[in-house]
Amino acid sequence: MIKLVLLILGFLSLALGIIGIFLPVLPTTPFVLLAAYLFGKSSEKFHQYLYNHRIFGPMVRDFYERKAMKRKNKVIALVSMWIVLLSSVIFFMPYWWAKVIVLCIGLGTTIYMVRFPEYKE
Repeated sequence: MIKLVLLILGFLSLALGIIGIFLPVLPTTPFVLLAAYLFGKSSEKFHQYLYNHRIFGPMVRDFYERKAMKRKNKVIALVSMWIVLLSSVIFFMPYWWAKVIVLCIGLGTTIYMVRFPEYKE
């Protein structure tokens, strides 16, 4: 029963990670890493699938094997996040308090990513 709950939570986390690709406020990487952890506890098949996935696999492997992120990926993530975030704040958010919340989340994510260990290829 617990494995089933962990499996369902793994799929939910992966779904949130995929949605995070398109929504700037929802981070992709933490949800994908959480999904990998939950799949590791519930289903070796889905854990291996995510570990070897063409898109998500490298980020999962980097985290598990190196505990670090490629500098290039960090720069791409930050630049793309801020482009989408600022365009959302400028063009689509009418309320000042929503803009402040989104910008604070972006700032927190930026601080976390800048401090996260990195490596060169």
